[in-house]
Amino acid sequence: MAQVFLQDIPFLEEKYRRHVFDEEGTIHLYRHLIHPHVPQMGFVGYNYTFCAQLSAEIGARWLSEYIKGNLSLPSPQNMLEDVTAELEWRKKDRPYAFVSGACVTPFTFHYIDELLEDMGLSTRRKPGNLFGELMMPADPSAYKNLRQELQAKQQPSLNDSAIAANVEVTSVR
Repeated sequence: MAQVFLQDIPFLEEKYRRHVFDEEGTIHLYRHLIHPHVPQMGFVGYNYTFCAQLSAEIGARWLSEYIKGNLSLPSPQNMLEDVTAELEWRKKDRPYAFVSGACVTPFTFHYIDELLEDMGLSTRRKPGNLFGELMMPADPSAYKNLRQELQAKQQPSLNDSAIAANVEVTSVR
C-alpha cells in the first residue's frame, strides 16, 4: 500500500486550521502563502513544486512585501474566491497536476510570475530574448536580484526597521 504525504500544521489553533485545510487535506491559501482569516501568519513552502527552493525564496520575498504593506491585494472575499476558482480548475482540468491544492509543474513558473506581478516586478527574466524566455531551461540565477529590484522600485518605509525587529521566524520540525 502506497503512503501519502500530507502537510499539516498541528501547532495552529483549530479555529485557524479549519481555514487553511479542508476535510480532504487540500490547502486553501492565497498565492499559497496567506489566508485572510488567519491573521499575521504566512506559510512558506506549502506549495508542492519541483522548484521548491526558488518558489519558497520568491514566496518569502512576497511575504516580506506583504508584511511591509507594499502589496495591493484583493479583498479577503476576492482572495478566497480566487483560491476556490484555482482549486476547482485544477481538479477539473488538470487532475494530474493537482496535489492537495498545491502548485505543481507545469504551473510553477506561472505561480512565480503571479508573485512577481503582485510585487510590481517584471516577469521577464531574460530581457530582449523572448525566444530564450519561452524555450530555454529556467535559470534560478535570473531571480537573484529581486531585493535590489524592489529597493529600486520603492523608497524604504520608516517602518521597515520596526517590522524587521518584530518579525519572528519559526521552524517546525
